[in-house]
Amino acid sequence: MSAGGEKRRALSVVVMCRHGVFTHRAENDGTIVVGRGDDCDVTLDDAELSRRHASIAIEEGAATITDLGSSNGTALNGHRLPPREPHPFARGDVVTAGATTIRLEEVLSPRAILSRRAFEEACDAALAVSIRERTSITLARIYVDVPRAHAADLATHDEKLREVVRWRESVLAAIDQALGERDELSAVEPGVFDVLFVAPHTGAEVTAALERAMPQTDLEVDIARFPDDAPSREGLLAVLDGDRQPATGAAPVSPTSRLGPLVNRIAAGPLNVLVIGETGVGKDVMARALHERSPRATKPLVCLNCAAFSEALLESELFGHEKGAFTGAIAAKPGLIESADGGTVFLDEIGDLPLSLQATLLRAIEQREVQRIGALRPRIVDVRFVAATNRDLEADGAAGRFRTDLYYRLAGFVVRVPPLRDRRDEIPGLAHAFVAETCARAGRAVIPELTLPVLEVLAKYDYPGNVRELKNIIARAVVLCDGDRISLEHIALLPTDRAGDLFRSPTTDSPPADERARIQWALDRTGGHQSKAAALLGISRRTLINRLDEFGLPRPRKRTT
Repeated sequence: MSAGGEKRRALSVVVMCRHGVFTHRAENDGTIVVGRGDDCDVTLDDAELSRRHASIAIEEGAATITDLGSSNGTALNGHRLPPREPHPFARGDVVTAGATTIRLEEVLSPRAILSRRAFEEACDAALAVSIRERTSITLARIYVDVPRAHAADLATHDEKLREVVRWRESVLAAIDQALGERDELSAVEPGVFDVLFVAPHTGAEVTAALERAMPQTDLEVDIARFPDDAPSREGLLAVLDGDRQPATGAAPVSPTSRLGPLVNRIAAGPLNVLVIGETGVGKDVMARALHERSPRATKPLVCLNCAAFSEALLESELFGHEKGAFTGAIAAKPGLIESADGGTVFLDEIGDLPLSLQATLLRAIEQREVQRIGALRPRIVDVRFVAATNRDLEADGAAGRFRTDLYYRLAGFVVRVPPLRDRRDEIPGLAHAFVAETCARAGRAVIPELTLPVLEVLAKYDYPGNVRELKNIIARAVVLCDGDRISLEHIALLPTDRAGDLFRSPTTDSPPADERARIQWALDRTGGHQSKAAALLGISRRTLINRLDEFGLPRPRKRTT
């Protein structure tokens, strides 16, 4: 970490809303979109705003503002703007939209503060380099206590507004001292900033650098690293958004985060992998993670359940056939191994592969070629095999049920996925992900929250069906829940007589009923980490901070992950 770039004067869009005041750096010859939507450059939690409410265009130091056809309109100095017509927007002008006020200020800029879109593009570019060069990067989310003042006061008192702007500039200047020349910075909301470090750093390293720059400031830092924590920009941001439901299309839920570093190292190599674990632990997800984090990620991943086909059909599926090779073969068909050329073949339930086909598969692995049924010559293929089973293949080999030579060909690496009951700390994250996934598949716009009692019950259940059973429990709960909160009544219905097991042995550390006491309980449980406490309570971090202020509870100081 080193000092940032040269300081310069720049325009900033100063936004005053119910949650406080923050500024958005305005780049020359750029456009800033303001609204409720996540795709806006400035996203505000104001129900009176449209998803894309207004845009501010900056060109050669001059600005214009345009209402984007909003429902409730946009006013410039008290006059409502006609939709989709740009109007000059100068320093001293006041724009009102809903309960939000927007002004322009000239501020001292330590470095460019990227819009969310530009920041995500910078992350994608850094990830591309990291993947190509097999290096790591780090995303950090920095929480800094915002000066306590009401937005209504700030909107009418210029001196308070300038004080908050000066505070934010001092914070940005301090953060800038902790950044390297190639690192990037973006504002998320008042007092919350995201940083892209193009080199790997720990939370302690980031916090130490920030504390040296602003020793009198209370802060909290969360860290997400590529590739250890997630294989994509969406996944890394989902790690930082610990108080939000994971977005559809984000990194797939890992079968176990504890194996993350091992998976990354194994994925980078050429050896075949054997994944072992109980039914339902997520062996297929592990296979997909190995493929997606490997150099073969741009090539096909072909999956086959060896227990789902008869021996005759299985041979055709694996190796393909020529036209007329057998009755019903009306056209030539490549096998799955051939179709995966350059990529990965995942053979699930490999222990159920017939002995006769084990010999054929062994030859394909050793000689790197396959021969279609009815073909005269073999075809050269380049594939990596990932196999999975819940059986003891070494014991099956000793009993003559599985070829030991095939076992050793497949077991270049052996990854044992522990059952869900041995990794209970992962249950809340998996449960939240499954809620979002189920809602996305059902086209449900509102994603219900998992209440704290539900998370407590889910965490103590033994899950004979492992991750698959948890996923089914969550899917049923989403169907039964017609509101915005999943409660105990929604998870009480199990398809077997195990319903009693789900609610047996109530936790000795249950949350209090009183909201103030419950917030304090969550903070105590998480060591004062506000993001984790908010996730435990099923609320956003901003809501937690508002509750702390409302109940007069002190904010925890300097917590880091």
